[in-house]
Amino acid sequence: MQNRVPNDLEKAICNDNLIVFVGAGLSYGLFNINKQPLKGWTNLVEQMLGHLKQKGYDVDYLLPVLSRQPPIKVLDLIESDNNIPKKEISDFIKDFLDLAEDNDFTLHEKLYQLSNKIVTTNYDTAFEKAIPLLRKNRAYKGKNYELTKHKETGAPLLFKLHGCFEDVDSMVLFPSAYQNLYKNPTRDAEHSILVLKNIILNKSILFIGAGMGDFQINNLFEEIRKLQGDYNQKHFIITKTPIDSTLNFLTPISVSDYAEIETIIDQMISIKKNSIDKESEEMKQLRQQFEAIEMKLLKFETEINPNQTKLLEREAFKYLLKGVNCSLLGKHEEAIVEYETAVELKPDLHEAFYNCGNALGNSAKTKTGSEAEALYHQAFDKYQQAIQIKPDKHEAFNNWGIYLGNLAETKTGSEAEALYHQAFDKYQQAIQIKPDQQSAFYNWGNDLGNLAKTKTRSEVETLYHQAFDKYQQAIQIKPDKHEAFNNWGNALGNLAKTKTGSEVEALYYQAFDKYQQAIQIKPDKHSAFYNWGTYLAELAETKTGSEAEALYHQAFDKYQQAIQIKPDKHEAFSNWGIYLGNLAETKIGSEAEALYHQAFDKYQQAIQIKPDEHDAFYNWGTELGNLAKTKTGSEAETLYHQAFDKYQQAIQIKPDKREAFNNWGHDLGNLAKTKTGSEAKALYHQAIDKLQKAIECEGNSDDMDNIYAMKMEYELALKNLHDSIT
Repeated sequence: MQNRVPNDLEKAICNDNLIVFVGAGLSYGLFNINKQPLKGWTNLVEQMLGHLKQKGYDVDYLLPVLSRQPPIKVLDLIESDNNIPKKEISDFIKDFLDLAEDNDFTLHEKLYQLSNKIVTTNYDTAFEKAIPLLRKNRAYKGKNYELTKHKETGAPLLFKLHGCFEDVDSMVLFPSAYQNLYKNPTRDAEHSILVLKNIILNKSILFIGAGMGDFQINNLFEEIRKLQGDYNQKHFIITKTPIDSTLNFLTPISVSDYAEIETIIDQMISIKKNSIDKESEEMKQLRQQFEAIEMKLLKFETEINPNQTKLLEREAFKYLLKGVNCSLLGKHEEAIVEYETAVELKPDLHEAFYNCGNALGNSAKTKTGSEAEALYHQAFDKYQQAIQIKPDKHEAFNNWGIYLGNLAETKTGSEAEALYHQAFDKYQQAIQIKPDQQSAFYNWGNDLGNLAKTKTRSEVETLYHQAFDKYQQAIQIKPDKHEAFNNWGNALGNLAKTKTGSEVEALYYQAFDKYQQAIQIKPDKHSAFYNWGTYLAELAETKTGSEAEALYHQAFDKYQQAIQIKPDKHEAFSNWGIYLGNLAETKIGSEAEALYHQAFDKYQQAIQIKPDEHDAFYNWGTELGNLAKTKTGSEAETLYHQAFDKYQQAIQIKPDKREAFNNWGHDLGNLAKTKTGSEAKALYHQAIDKLQKAIECEGNSDDMDNIYAMKMEYELALKNLHDSIT
């Protein structure tokens, strides 16, 4: 089936930035409790005139007007007729717009699946009948508190811009009411218009059931047109009618028949579901929590004369809801405050302790050093409190394990190992409560792999094989767990790097098989293509000749596939550049030079995406130095100076980048060897200075030995040069 959803609309759906605007067309086929069809505006006014005539009012003169003029003109005449009491109009409206329960509200339900924030100009209660939760979350002129929900992620909202028939005073029906809303707004109307403008400026709107000639919609389009010069927000409309140039802020989704609308909405819902599937487990839990809390609060509203305990509980859940909303928005510090208030009101609210632990853990990930560690320990305390209240809360054990693992990654030696083993214990407890807790097996596998990377020899292999076993158990529970296949591949690749000979190749090919399985489940798994490319290149480094070259080119193909899926994957461009340079080193002449220049292009692309990618600058400098070594004279010198510039840029981003100082010093020494006299002497002095700066940066002993040796070589060369000059 052809996808008819524009790219910008797809982005709005995936980013949860879409609001659905529903016009009169969606209510056209509905009928009221008297089995009368609502149809459109003309029918509403016609039925209103029939009602007034039946009640003895002289409206015969208005019927010909309705056949010649738009309905709003007739409403204007009705409003100005002092002989027609407004109560009579109210009675008619309440009766005519009262919908029968057996209407088909399927499309309304689907639109709510697409976006739980709905704006409508319709007076009827179709959405409230389709989704009862919306009755509590209904907002219109005069209900200012409810209107604030348009800013809350996850919070349902039904914004009835022109009011609701159940509250006739709220209805924007007659021309004077439109004037008071759009042209000269009253205080209450001002708030509605402010919210509307906020939506126009910050959200993407999908108009559905909105006719181009609908005077209600024309007022709204006029508001958008006024703001057109100040914003660049994309809006969309499903329409049979071509739109004119004055509506250039709308992207049309054209249909030949309104029966196609449901198919298009189904496509949009599918896009949203796929986007949600990509969300983390934590985000999914938060969304589910939000809906459950909303339902609980709705139940509280129905309670008659609640006692003090119930009132406190209701307030606690309100704060919990605010916290969940903050968590969904990534405002972790604000969320912590809301969760802590919730547990003050209801000390046994385990959900608040658990969520607070998650918010503290997420906040810790943005910090470093003792500040991060303190936040992690606060998170552990919250999980402990959640578990004391609800001992079978497996999610708390699982997340406690995750953050113990995160803290372990910031440590070394026995301290790191102790934290990893504490994490394993938490995963074990989660699994004892819920044996099919696939995420606990998966996370356990990840942390076993991370611990393995800190070990040597036989201990490494044991830990990696334990990790493979955990990934296997996660996949047995959830066969489509592509993340487990991907990370299993990574762990196999890491183990391969500790081996030699044929064992290396066997492990790499097992890793490739895991990446293949990950991609079969999730064809757009860019990380699997990227990792596959990296290990193909690392296998290539163990080979020579055409066998190595074939593997390098397979790696480049995987990087290309990763980039096609995620064009801003700077790591793929950067690694592609590295391995093009490595392949270039196996070549000579123009073939080598062409490969080096391809590598430079990849580094350039990586830096365009991530300007602070210091490794790309460093590697670019290294390859320029390597190419310079194949040249002579001014051509070599130009390349060396280009390399120095790249090292300088790497160091500006990361002042302690030892490798950049080291290679800069090495390349200065190489250039010095091509010179004589004072020019050579100056270059050796610069080289020694760069190597000294490399020594001052932290590094392993092997690196330091090499740097000291090179520095001594240049000092000797400088002495010999000095002796020859004197």
